[in-house]
Amino acid sequence: MSAPVILSELARELASEATSDPTSQPTLELIPHHAADVRRHARTDTLRVALLGCGNIGGALVGAVDPSLGIEIVSALVRDPARVRPLPASRVRTRIADVLADRPDVIVECLGGIDDPAAMCERALAAGIDVVTANKSMLANALPALAAAAARGGAVLHVDASVCAGVPVLDAVARLRWARIRSISGIVNGTCNFILDSLAQVGATFDGAVQEAVRRGYAEPDPSADLSGRDSVEKACLLAAAAGFGAVRPGQVAVQSLVGPDGGPSLADIIALRGLGVAVRCVVRVEWTADGLLLRVAPTVLDAGDPLAMARGTENLVTVDTELAGTVTLRGPGAGANPTVAALLADLMACRERRAGWATLVPLAPAHVVSAAREERVVACVSEWRKSPAELLEIARGVGVELRGCEFRRESAVVDVVGSRVALDAAMTRLRAAGAGVRAFAAGEGLGLG
Repeated sequence: MSAPVILSELARELASEATSDPTSQPTLELIPHHAADVRRHARTDTLRVALLGCGNIGGALVGAVDPSLGIEIVSALVRDPARVRPLPASRVRTRIADVLADRPDVIVECLGGIDDPAAMCERALAAGIDVVTANKSMLANALPALAAAAARGGAVLHVDASVCAGVPVLDAVARLRWARIRSISGIVNGTCNFILDSLAQVGATFDGAVQEAVRRGYAEPDPSADLSGRDSVEKACLLAAAAGFGAVRPGQVAVQSLVGPDGGPSLADIIALRGLGVAVRCVVRVEWTADGLLLRVAPTVLDAGDPLAMARGTENLVTVDTELAGTVTLRGPGAGANPTVAALLADLMACRERRAGWATLVPLAPAHVVSAAREERVVACVSEWRKSPAELLEIARGVGVELRGCEFRRESAVVDVVGSRVALDAAMTRLRAAGAGVRAFAAGEGLGLG
């Protein structure tokens, strides 16, 4: 069962104190909690649910709610009341005040975006109405304010659907924090994985893979949130909180987009890497180091035997490395309406059945985030290299970069190197100054290029 996020009495008290000071807001983390306050929810009759938004996700949720579940959709907030909806016209609303007047037990936020849905959810939570959402953008940017509103109203905020859709990752990570989490690595964007998996096929093109993702409903008509890495960054913030690493802002996560000036692998890179028997995936990495919390979202070269390399199509796959429980892997579908609806429905059932969940929001100091590891390992695809292999290797060694492996072809090479960020940047600069094209990617754990 998907786990709700529940504000503890301590969090309510501290959030109340914080909101009395306009210069202060609580920062939060997700922690397991078995003793939720269920007094206000000790009812067994039908759960009254209102939707904020009734588009693809909201409409699919309406269709998934069976009367036997004890859930009733009492109203839905929409922008265009004239549009055909899977609800009677008498239940369609255009103002949040009218939705609240319907006295729902729970509101399911399906609008997307940040400011408007956050304001509406704050109002509902402050009024004592529970909120269920899959909106990772809103949560990554407005979680403190939402938690403060829930504290004032004694409401419950359910967020498990916001990461990896139908795979209960936040719930699992929150529980595993007691096993002393060392790191989390994962493929948390099904759209990017579909595109990269498609590019591994002979004859594929980047534009063609993106268009196919849009056609199948895996990506929005404007897939920039996926391709820029923003979607994965927001999920990294929530994973860090669930792991107990601290409160993280999206701007603190290092990101390399799948496209753009600092973008990911070209088709030529994919072909070269495919010939070496490795895989490229867009990987989120959340790791606690001696220097602080390291967060990264980047196209990453993985050994063919790496668990993350096994993700196919729109699959999400997350591995959690712990001190006590070893490595735990979670895998499942991560794009499309159905997995998201499944997670939202699970949260609604958790509301109705009131089996207190695993995640509680409590105040937490901001995490100490470091911009880069002391030493990094990257795989560089070098093109247009018209000098000898020895000269390329000499450039790398000349700036203090350690060579782990290399594969030379005519006027190109794939080089596996380790060094400080300063040394790696210096090597890339020298290669480009020598007329080469260079694209560097993070190297997955255990990668071997020979």
